[in-house]
Amino acid sequence: MNAQEGKTKGMRQWRFDSFEEMNAVLIKQYVDEAIINQKAGKEIKHEKKPLVIPDELKEVLSCDSQLSEAFDALTLTLKREYAEYIEEAKRDATKLTRMDKIKPMILQGKGLNDKYR
Repeated sequence: MNAQEGKTKGMRQWRFDSFEEMNAVLIKQYVDEAIINQKAGKEIKHEKKPLVIPDELKEVLSCDSQLSEAFDALTLTLKREYAEYIEEAKRDATKLTRMDKIKPMILQGKGLNDKYR
């Protein structure tokens, strides 16, 4: 069983650990099927994840208009990064600490992971 099975909607690769695992007949069937799908115009539609802003972040944004405007100016990807960063914290204390950390970054229009890009 492939490690990505069930996690991806389209398997676009096939890995082999050794030359002996390769089966020319199965590989040809796989390629033929891919060609048929391509010619038929079949493609996988990517679903966009909705932006879900946690209540803690909503509350902070509603109390600070400048922060709210800066947050609204961010791209959807950056908004989602910040929302997920707050949401994934388990403890309320951690959420508050993270909130304090991201406020200046939002005001500067920076993303949470900009230093790695």
